[in-house]
Amino acid sequence: MRQALALIAVLAAVPPAARAQEQPDPATLLPQPILDRIADEVSGAVAMRHVYELGAYEGKRYESEYRDTYFETEYVARMAREYGLSDVHVVRFEASPQWHARRGELWLETPVRRLLISHRDVPAALVPGSASADVTTELVYIGRGTRPSDYEGKDVRGKIVLTTGPIAAVVQPAVVERGAIGIVSTHNALGKAIDRPDLISWTRVPQPADGPRIFAFALSHRLGQELIDLVERGPVRVRAVVETEIFQDVTHQVTVATIPGDGSTDEEIAFIAHLFEGVTKQGAGDNVSGSATILEVGRAYKRLIDEGVLPRPRRTIRFLWVPEFVGTVPYFQANADWVARLLAGINMDMVGASLVENKGNLKLYRTPASLPTFVSDVAQQFMEYVGETNREKVHNRRIAYAFSRPIIDPTGSQDPFYYHIEKFYGSSDHVVFGQAGVPFIFFNHWPDAVYHSSQDRPRSLDPTQLKRTAFIGVATAAILAGAGAADVGKLAALTAGYASERVGRQVREGIQQMAAAGPSELFAAYREARNAVEQAYLRERAAIRSASSVAKGDRRAASVAEAVADRFYRGLNNDLARIDEAYRVIAEAHGVPLAKASMSAAEREASRLYPRLVYEGVLRPTSARSDKLRGFHAQEALWFADGTRSVLEIRNAISAELGPVPVEDVRAFFEDAAAQGIIELRRR
Repeated sequence: MRQALALIAVLAAVPPAARAQEQPDPATLLPQPILDRIADEVSGAVAMRHVYELGAYEGKRYESEYRDTYFETEYVARMAREYGLSDVHVVRFEASPQWHARRGELWLETPVRRLLISHRDVPAALVPGSASADVTTELVYIGRGTRPSDYEGKDVRGKIVLTTGPIAAVVQPAVVERGAIGIVSTHNALGKAIDRPDLISWTRVPQPADGPRIFAFALSHRLGQELIDLVERGPVRVRAVVETEIFQDVTHQVTVATIPGDGSTDEEIAFIAHLFEGVTKQGAGDNVSGSATILEVGRAYKRLIDEGVLPRPRRTIRFLWVPEFVGTVPYFQANADWVARLLAGINMDMVGASLVENKGNLKLYRTPASLPTFVSDVAQQFMEYVGETNREKVHNRRIAYAFSRPIIDPTGSQDPFYYHIEKFYGSSDHVVFGQAGVPFIFFNHWPDAVYHSSQDRPRSLDPTQLKRTAFIGVATAAILAGAGAADVGKLAALTAGYASERVGRQVREGIQQMAAAGPSELFAAYREARNAVEQAYLRERAAIRSASSVAKGDRRAASVAEAVADRFYRGLNNDLARIDEAYRVIAEAHGVPLAKASMSAAEREASRLYPRLVYEGVLRPTSARSDKLRGFHAQEALWFADGTRSVLEIRNAISAELGPVPVEDVRAFFEDAAAQGIIELRRR
């Protein structure tokens, strides 16, 4: 035992890079000495200080901020200037009138008098959108409050209803139809009330179009259950005191800073993080964490340039701190020339979460199939690097199972780094890059145990994870901002390598789908498996070709990427043959004859129709009014509609990416969109 401890002590004194390992560290497009210096420079502690400054507690906004500059805007601009970032300024866009709370108290009057909850103590308790009121009345429990049976034998007119349902769903049946004057809800939007009994979810109360103006309070599960128990024992009266105001002439504020490029190109890359989750609610995780991290990326990158570790990038690196969507959209619309010069966007929304508190990991969400790009793979290599070098491996017994290249903040945890590479997901500002046709990547930690709630405070974050996220941000930016014609071959080869992995997975999944299908479903599964592989090759070939975008106009660079893409694409027939052989074997096992694919009448018609998206400005729409396609299926169908693909080709593309949909539904969707003027349909 003593000998073992002595060995560990000796190993601990040896620098990780000097120790023998059974598994080598992953190689990346940045040299190891550069990676080491980036890891030394980025600071989770500094990022965490920003989190404490901006989101240490759930506070009320000062009324003077509505008339001038929000605290968060002013703070980020000041720190960006202090760090030496360039062109720091604030852009303002007209905003809708802003709701503000001065007072919000819910009192229990009988059977005893006491304060139940106050906006002063927990701002999330008074639901945004609430109207001023001072009423004392009976509290009536209505369960979820969304079904007629919830109201049987209960008179809620002129009373306040207590519900476990979401507030927005209760307004119509309780207020509009039955005359309630206020709502108290215990609804937990995260669905895990038992794990966080004192958490209050963020929500909003929509005012009835024709009814009286109402108010709403949100309660924790613990307080809500106590109140439900009181109501069920006998009559309960409460008093609601609400004082609110609507501020006119307010603005959405976008803070901008840059690290200027070297002048060799006018192109840019952009980091974006939403600094405002609505100005009335601010979460440390959502999204002060992302805002703090891109600020740290800017500080560290500038310092590394000043010290000669990194060269000044070819492309300008722009940092945008925005109100989510409502600041991003007008910024893009007002800067069409800038959008045309963007190579890529990087969105950080909810990063740096503690593994212990949240039991999740950092996700890298790739671009959708309609926007194939090498950009996702540049980030993926650094995610994998951090993941492989910051976890214990049984293979590394010779270094006492230690992290081989630890990226650990002195104020943070010693936790490992876990990650997932995910398909596209929207619901944050990177979608706006996609609307503009600009490749993007999205970093997000999920799950988040305190998302959109009163408990989204710094304790749910970890400086070590913030440091690692900043490291990935700086490393990714160093490649994207610095790459030129000489780098096209490496970028294309990197993407081709990852593409081979993804195609291999697609082949495996297709074979598994056929193996799981019954005899009557086998042929349909076979057709979808072939389609998925064909679409994967088309998508990945385009992603490999996109590497030449770092050297626009350079024919030689384009030919290099094209050669790599063509060589990769030659594997299609071999992989289709594997699908065919699997189909033959499975069909034989089922005792069913092999069928041959042929176009149906609906497919032939769809192959003759070519949709083209019609829109003004720089941003493509993401939806159309139709019950045929919804969500990401609808978005991708629209984004594929560039006039060069038929309805059938688009059906095949979105089916491979998101799951099979009938060609008839895709055609009907485009016909609905055409009737709305979003799509132009041409027959060929």
